[in-house]
Amino acid sequence: MNKSRGVSAIRSTGTRRPLSVNFLYEELPVPRPESERPLEDFPINPNHGLYGFFNKERQVVLNDEAEGVHGRSWKYKELMNKSFEELHQLYWACILEGNRTVTRYGEHKRMKLAYGQLENRTRADVVKETMRNIRHVLRDRQSAYEEAQILLSQNTTQQLLERMESDYDLEDGLLRQPALTEAPTPLPEVEPTPSAPVDLKQPQNRALGSRRTD
Repeated sequence: MNKSRGVSAIRSTGTRRPLSVNFLYEELPVPRPESERPLEDFPINPNHGLYGFFNKERQVVLNDEAEGVHGRSWKYKELMNKSFEELHQLYWACILEGNRTVTRYGEHKRMKLAYGQLENRTRADVVKETMRNIRHVLRDRQSAYEEAQILLSQNTTQQLLERMESDYDLEDGLLRQPALTEAPTPLPEVEPTPSAPVDLKQPQNRALGSRRTD
């Protein structure tokens, strides 16, 4: 080991002087363990947002039978009959259920329990399928609305709608037949023209005569 390590003649550095530490001989309070400290009564909001990550009983994990019980996902045909407000509520219910499922999955994994991870993954897939179908329905409705706006912007469609509104009877709720301003013109009578007799002796008509005899 180099004894001159840290010594520089250019920078005028050398060995550091030893530092002295003065100890205060006072009676310091002895720390007490956490279990012996008095617990203060803090007000707790029962409707706190963090409680949304747990079920109504605020259980961190469930037993093996309760973890495997869940419903199926909502189908596309079933969601088509729902209004926008109902789809909005169902989507947020899926978000809350997904948060609870992911929380239980993390607790099962942290505590290294022998059950619950497969059940929670299956439940999470069902929730994701429902949310995917809800977005599919809303996307189709938006596309249909945009296509209807394009059709309404055309003059022919606008004129057709105005004509339908003018012909619609608000009192009876029926469509009125348009009144005829002029009488329809009758079709001209066409007399049938008699056909001339065919001479079978001509060479160009012999084939026709042979077909008729057959």
